[in-house]
This record gives sequence, structure tokens and C-alpha cells, in this order.
Amino acid sequence: MISFTSSPEGDRHVHRVTLTDTEDAAKLGKGQGVYGQVGNHLWRSPEAHAATNVGKASDIWSYGLTGVYGLTKLCILAYDELEEGALPEVQVLDNILSYFGPLPLGLFEYVESSPWSHVLVQLDQSFNKEYPRKPFRLWEFDELQPDDKDFFGRILNLDPRKRPSAEELLVDPWFSMP
Repeated sequence: MISFTSSPEGDRHVHRVTLTDTEDAAKLGKGQGVYGQVGNHLWRSPEAHAATNVGKASDIWSYGLTGVYGLTKLCILAYDELEEGALPEVQVLDNILSYFGPLPLGLFEYVESSPWSHVLVQLDQSFNKEYPRKPFRLWEFDELQPDDKDFFGRILNLDPRKRPSAEELLVDPWFSMP
């Protein structure tokens, strides 16, 4: 959403820009969250997949995925094909754990009351030599510089309590880089 004014000459002055997604919108008070699987599964945070407390940290996660998309033009949690009977949410969680895992205790504690916590544990334990993780920090794309991977890696922390706040991100040196 963009708030702007126009001059009689047709010039526009932008006052405020807000990134929004009204597909699943709710106004929340400080410290409040929504419970349930909300949002598109390809942009959803791990705690939103687990249908637990979804709040500002979940929005930060989605911002991180959007930022990586903006640099690479890749929806990084997308999958090519699903096995017959497989749930898209499970494949996305598998991708999340592959790129940003292993499953930290903090995320497990955050989602422990959800039936999805067992899915997260099973997926996390499925990685091995024959089925290795593909850590985001090791990806090689011309569009993703080391500073980008560090910045988005902090945003895409699996533990929602360890993600930076919007206020912290706005003063991050990454926004000052050329």
C-alpha cells in the first residue's frame, strides 16, 4: 500500500509504503497472535505451518522469503512435484528444515503443543548422507552476496523468538549497502 500526494503538475510525493498481504489479514495488539495455518504455504513461517502462535515474527519470516525472491527470482520453498498423497505443507517444511535446519530446541518448544511438532521432528531426523540438507548459507547465486545470506539468514531463523524485529531490521547496515 502506498500513501502519496500528487502535485498539479503530476509529480507524486510518497509519504509511506507498507508491504501488505490481505489474503489473511488481522489487526493484532501488542504480544497477540493468531493460531492456525494462515497464509500461502510457500511463504508461511514454520510456526504458521504448525498452526501455533503466528505474530510479527512470522511476518518477518515471510519478509525474508520475499527478499530472497526479490534478489534471486526464486520461490525457494517451492517444490517440483509431490508424491501421490503427499501434503504440500510437509514438502515445504522439509525444504525449510533442509535450508535452515537443523530443528532448534526453541522452535520445537514454540510448537510443541501442535500435532505438527511430531512432523517437524520426523522430517528433521530424515536427513542423512543419502538425503543431505542444502544449507542456505552455502548457496551460490550471483544475486546472493555473503552479506545478503547473512542478513536473510538471520531473518529466516527457525526459532521465531530469535528473529530480528522490524525495528532492528530498519537500522541494520544491510539497508545502507550500495
